[in-house]
Amino acid sequence: MMVKNALPKTTLQRLTPQRRLRVLVDFAEGRAPAAAIIPIVAAGQGMGSSMVLTRLTHMTDEEIRPLRETLRAFLASIVDRTASELVKRPLDLKLVPFIRARGKRTAWYVDGEPRDFLLYQVATVLETVPIERLGRCEATDCARLCVKQPNKAFCSTRCQARTYMRQLRAEEQAERERRQYGKKYATRTRRRIH
Repeated sequence: MMVKNALPKTTLQRLTPQRRLRVLVDFAEGRAPAAAIIPIVAAGQGMGSSMVLTRLTHMTDEEIRPLRETLRAFLASIVDRTASELVKRPLDLKLVPFIRARGKRTAWYVDGEPRDFLLYQVATVLETVPIERLGRCEATDCARLCVKQPNKAFCSTRCQARTYMRQLRAEEQAERERRQYGKKYATRTRRRIH
């Protein structure tokens, strides 16, 4: 399967930094198609060589899987403040400075393996997003990465519903036990009185 650019350039320019972070997390967790990452990678400060961009856009699902795992490990290492073995390997890139036509800033012409190019571009994109919003789902049985919002602490409504249902069932069980204990206590007390 060939990866095609999922978002037109104008859409990419309208993406908020938080939305860019969400696309990165969704791609890393397997919730977004591979095509969703291409515009985000293009938004990095480096300009990819035609060879690396061609390799990225023509990757199969089997070739994309290690990229997802590496990106997930990279983002998880940011959240957990640890370094994963998948991301400890140094990046092997060739960088050549050039002036971008659309601004006065100097950018980098980048060439290397798709994994190295992806991590470099993601690192430059992460400089522009609110990284404190990157976290883990608060569900006890879920370790997915998610973009936290002030009123949202779970990766999905499914995790949220599962957590709230567990809390409700635990409260109901505690209430049943309290009532059951109350009946036993009341029965014992009445027998002693009579």
